[in-house]
Amino acid sequence: RGKHLYFQPARTSERFYMRLRWKDATEDRANKVDAFGDGVAVQYAVNGADTSYMMGSGPEKPVNIWYWRADQPGVENLVAGGFGSTTMLPEQSVSGDSRYVSEMIPQDSEWQVVMSRPLEPASEHEISFANAEVPVSFAVWQGSDNERDGNKRVTHTWILLDTGAEDAEGG
Repeated sequence: RGKHLYFQPARTSERFYMRLRWKDATEDRANKVDAFGDGVAVQYAVNGADTSYMMGSGPEKPVNIWYWRADQPGVENLVAGGFGSTTMLPEQSVSGDSRYVSEMIPQDSEWQVVMSRPLEPASEHEISFANAEVPVSFAVWQGSDNERDGNKRVTHTWILLDTGAEDAEGG
């Protein structure tokens, strides 16, 4: 099943921002044995699109993942080089905030999440926004649909994101 995820990148001279929003009739914040929380992730191919959009293709072709969960404050900064290799980076340079907007008609309710990080990467495992185009993909977890861990909705290819790097440098 598909899920419409709307994303809006932005940058200043110091930071890169990613704003995400998606319709969600239920606000799922709990993570228990029989209940799962909502979540969203942005995945960036660190060394170009010549890697799998499914968590990277090994240590030489990793992905940098910004992961937000409704049951935790903030955003996790992760790296992966294939299935089962996801690791939290020591540099937690990504920050974020979220809100659930509840409407009278539940189907019109939505999550809004904003993540950001300084333009300069803190390590070799973080994405560099110096490139004009960065491969990006997304994942959404719908807790009320029992989605968790690898059971999620994903984009099935890389999207080339214009980071505005050329504009920022006057190119």
